[in-house]
Formats: sequence, C-alpha cells, structure tokens
Amino acid sequence: MEKTGFDFGMHYFRAFAIFSVMAVHMWITPPVEGHEALSRFLDMLRGVLFHSSTLYFIFISGYLFHFLSQKGFDTLVYYRKKINNVIIPYLFLSVFFTVYALVWNAYTGEVPRFARLASGFGEFFEALLYGNVVPTYWYIPFIATVFAASPLLLRLDKRRFGLLTLFSAWIPLLIPRTELTDFFHNYAFFFPLYLIGIFFSMNREAVLAFIAEHLRLFAAFAVLFTLVLAADRYSPLLPNDEAAYYLQKLCIGACVIHGFERIRHVRVAVLDLIARYSFALYFLHDFILFTFQGTLFRVFGRVLPDSLFLVSLLTFGCEVALCLLLGISVKKLFGARSRYLIGA
Repeated sequence: MEKTGFDFGMHYFRAFAIFSVMAVHMWITPPVEGHEALSRFLDMLRGVLFHSSTLYFIFISGYLFHFLSQKGFDTLVYYRKKINNVIIPYLFLSVFFTVYALVWNAYTGEVPRFARLASGFGEFFEALLYGNVVPTYWYIPFIATVFAASPLLLRLDKRRFGLLTLFSAWIPLLIPRTELTDFFHNYAFFFPLYLIGIFFSMNREAVLAFIAEHLRLFAAFAVLFTLVLAADRYSPLLPNDEAAYYLQKLCIGACVIHGFERIRHVRVAVLDLIARYSFALYFLHDFILFTFQGTLFRVFGRVLPDSLFLVSLLTFGCEVALCLLLGISVKKLFGARSRYLIGA
C-alpha cells in the first residue's frame, strides 16, 4: 500500500541514479589479452552511458529538499538530519577506511587502491576536508556546503527562483568539471542541477506535462548526444565533452522520470530496495569493488573464458548484490543506529 504523500516516482529515480553511479565505477572489463578491441568498446560504453551520473543524484537532492520542506520546514531539524544521516557516516567511514588502509599496508606493504594512506593527522584532516579518503567521497564535502546554504533558497519567491535557475542552467555548458576536489568547478557544474531539482518540485505538474509533450524530442536528443560522445571516445572531436554529458543526462533523466511516473503506483521491489539503500550503496561500493572484483573476475573468467561482456556484467551484478547484502546486514545488526554507520 502506498504511503500518503510518498513520491514513489522520484524514489525509483533515486534507484536509477545510484545504480548509474555504481555502474560507472564498478562495471569494469577484466584485462584479457587478445580482447583489447572489445575491452575498449565496453569501457567506452560504460563511460558514455554512466559518466557524470552524479548529476542525477544532485537533482534528486534539490527536489527532495523542496518537496519535503512543503510539509513544514524547521532549519535545526533539517541540519540535524543531514548531520546524522550524511555527515556522521561520512566521518565514521573515512576514519574506518583510513585505519583499514594503515593495517592493510602494515601487513602487505601495499596501499588498498580504494582508500588513501594518510601519513599523519594533518594529511588525514586534509583528505577529510576534500573528501578524498575514498575517491568517491568527494561528493560529501561538496553536498554538505550545499545543504548548509539551502535554507536561504527558500527565501526566494517562485519568480526569482525561476530566473536564478534559468541563468544557472547554462553554466555547466561553459565551465566543465575537472578535479573531483575542485570546489569551484564542482559548484559550476553540479549546483545548477540542485536548483533544477528544486524548480522541478516547485512546478512538478507543469514540468511533467512539458516532458510528456516533448518526450520524443528528449529521447532523440538523448540518443544523439550518446552517439556523439561515443564517437568522441574513439576520435576526440568535442572541445568540451562534459557539456555534452550534461545535456545527455538532462535528456535521459527527463525520459526516465517520465517512465517512472507511469509506474509510480506500482510497488517494484528491486527498485524500492536499491533506493532505500542508496546511501549505503554509495558509501560501501568502493570497498566491495576492491575486496571482491579480482576474485569474481577469476571465477567467472574460468566459467565463461570467451565472453568478456558476460564476465564483466556478472561481476558487476554480484558486486551490487554484495553491497546490498552488506548494507542490509548492517541495518539488521544496528537497527536505526545504522544510519550513523552507512547513512540513510
């Protein structure tokens, strides 16, 4: 039975978003001699389909911020929830994986490729500040500053906010993302999608109607940008490929949101599960990748020695399942307190 006021359409889109983020990091082709052309093609496919999928995530954050604020907004409650559900698990896991890297290095003489080996407290706190204890954690310091400033956006009336969004939406076409810890470029490239998410929540029915009316156009442009980006991977032709990824993700996102709106009254168990554990999947997937990918490659490589595609796909599927299993296990063990460990 659907919860009153619960947005299953956006809930399912969250599942799509975290799946896309994991895919760009985890759907990796094993290096096999004699299959270089296929390996390059699959890597191209992964990059073209899923690169910059964080855009989906930031859009959802903006949407949910405004959507939930309509039920009554208390700034202190808002900050407390963000600290409990996002910042505390980020701090806990950053400390945990730093200690993990130190222990791993002490026993093996190597550095686990998913975690930074801090040589002292100064280096650790710098890594914590910029979010590079684990490479994918760059998003947390960035989104924390967005969360901190978000209540100010509620002071803008609908017209002024619409103008701000319209102006900001063009910025990612001019300023691409670069280093993951570069705050200026991250804001220029990602923050406009946060504003677009809020704008979508403010004008939900009108935007959905616009997407439905122009769905074929959105789909056509999604295919066009995907083909151009695929060609660019083989023979660089775009002066700013991140602008093309931005437009591609806008078009794909519009089509997917439209599709999920059509099934928002249907309970899809797998989408619901992935969405509910989205932050856990985000926080844990690098660890799972490092721990299990090599073994899974070897196992599936022996079973399917002539199918690089199936080996990569099965490995990725198992990694996602292991992430979910770990997240579910932590929640079973710690109950409501699991939010402080793996987010919520």
